[in-house]
Amino acid sequence: MGRKMLLGLSFICTLFIFATPVYAQLTVDPQAIVKALAPRPGVDLLLDLLLYGIFGIAFITMLLVPDKQLVPSLIMVGVILAALIAKLGITANCNLETLALNVSMFAFPLLVAGMVRARGGKTPPAMWPAIVTGIVGGIYFFLFWALKQQTCPNLCIGCLSTPEGGGARF
Repeated sequence: MGRKMLLGLSFICTLFIFATPVYAQLTVDPQAIVKALAPRPGVDLLLDLLLYGIFGIAFITMLLVPDKQLVPSLIMVGVILAALIAKLGITANCNLETLALNVSMFAFPLLVAGMVRARGGKTPPAMWPAIVTGIVGGIYFFLFWALKQQTCPNLCIGCLSTPEGGGARF
């Protein structure tokens, strides 16, 4: 069995191990998950299409990374999970976690493009899909910022020092 197949099977088994206790504690409606993964109307449709593209190209990139290079494969799995988490909308638009997810979809594929090693002086087959994934991730990152995060309330540093701001005094 190839290393990719073993990696995929271990990933699926790990998901089932963690999903069973969570499912036992929570009442999860499978229809709600399918509805969350479906495309949304309006401006969100563009963001959803970009997320679908990131997911698909990252999956192809993960398959094209040679078997002996496990770290780039795992980084691409992280990009796929970031796209899924962003699509499901688990974090709020103005949270720091959302920024980390969006940055990871932008930077990690470019990191993978630089990490894959060539054999015999040839260009690695995973390099160009990784670059395309990074470009699509960058487009998603900046569009999400322009369309969704512009409405976030601004943090005033001076407000943190006042009793009304609720922050610590400097």
